[in-house]
Amino acid sequence: MTTNPFETLSVSDEAQQLIEFRFGLEASHRQTLRDANAFWFLPIGTRRDEIYGVRVLPGANVDECPVVRMLDGDAYGQASTVVSRPSSLIPFLAFPGSVVSRNAWDQVAQAPDAVWAELERVHAALGGTDGLRAVREVLASDDFRRACDLSDKGGDIEAVLPTIRKQLDPAPETVRYVDYVRQLLVEQSFVRPPRELGCWGQSAASAAWVAAQDDGGTREEDRYDLALALVSAQAGIDTFQRDFPSYSPSPNGSSEQLFAAAELLTSAAVPDGRADIETLWRPVATALSDERDDYRASRHFELCERFQAEGRRAEAFYAVASAGYWLTQVSPKLYDEVPKLVAFIAENQPWPAVVASLRTFMGQ
Repeated sequence: MTTNPFETLSVSDEAQQLIEFRFGLEASHRQTLRDANAFWFLPIGTRRDEIYGVRVLPGANVDECPVVRMLDGDAYGQASTVVSRPSSLIPFLAFPGSVVSRNAWDQVAQAPDAVWAELERVHAALGGTDGLRAVREVLASDDFRRACDLSDKGGDIEAVLPTIRKQLDPAPETVRYVDYVRQLLVEQSFVRPPRELGCWGQSAASAAWVAAQDDGGTREEDRYDLALALVSAQAGIDTFQRDFPSYSPSPNGSSEQLFAAAELLTSAAVPDGRADIETLWRPVATALSDERDDYRASRHFELCERFQAEGRRAEAFYAVASAGYWLTQVSPKLYDEVPKLVAFIAENQPWPAVVASLRTFMGQ
C-alpha cells in the first residue's frame, strides 16, 4: 500500500528548534486539511502557524512535486509554493532569513555537528544529494550574513535574496522564476512571464497580473492571457500576490484576484484562434464573476466530466481540486464527493504521488 513517505521523518528537539520545524501533524492540523478538501496535499510537518506538505501532481513521483505551505486553522484551502522539490526543503528551513543580530545567524551557522548530521540525514531522505553544502556555504558567507542582519546599517536582504534562493533551490524552473520576480521588482512595470516555470507558473501569473494593473501600457491580449492562466489553473494555489511581487507570498484568504480575472474573461473579446478557450473557460469565468464566494463549483464539475470523457484525466484532476477549493469558500467542511471523484479519476493511473496523498487524506 502506498502511504505518506514523510511519516517516518524525525529529528531531535535541538534540531527542530534550529530550523523551527516539527515533522508530523497533530489532529487539529489534519482537520484543517480535511475542512479545506486538500486531498492534493501530502503533509510533512509544521512551522509556527503553517502546515508544510507536497502539492501532488498527476503522473509525478512524490520527490518530483513542489512543497507548499498552508495556514493552520485556515479552512480556505490556499497554499503558497515554498520550494520546487522536497530535496530543497531542509536548505530552505535552515536559512535563517532576516536576523536581528549576528548572534542569531551564528546560532544556526555554528550549530553542533551532531545537529547538522541529523539534518543531513533527513535532507538525504528527502532526496538531497549535496550534504547540505549549499545552505552551509550561504551561512559561511560574511556578505550574506551582513546583508541579512537587521542590526547592520549596510544590511539589504533584498539585494542578496535572489542569489540565496537560487542557491538553496537550484532547479531550472526556480531560477527562471526568481529572475522573473527580480525583473518585476527592478523595472516596476509589466513583463510577460517566461515559459517553463513549472510549479511557479501560477505565482508568476499572479505577480504579472498585479504589475499589469499598474501598467497602462500592457496589451489587452496579455491581460487576457494572464486572466486565463489564473482562472484555468488549480484554484487557491499562489494566486494572492499583493501590491508588489514576492518570491513566496503568504496565503491571505482572499479570492479577489481570481474574481477580477474572471470578470475580465467574461467581458473581454476572445482573441482570434481561441474558440476552444471560449467553450471551456468562459462559462467558469461567468459563474465566478456572478456568484463569487457563493459559487458551488458546478462549472468545474461539468469540466471534470468533460475532461474525463475526453481522456484528459490530469485536467480532470485539477478541475476537481478547484471544485474542492470553491466549495470550501461556501462552507469549510469535507465534501465526500470530492475525494471519491478523485479516486475514480486516478484509478489505474500511474500517479504515485496522487495515490499517496489521497490515501493519507482518507486515513487509509
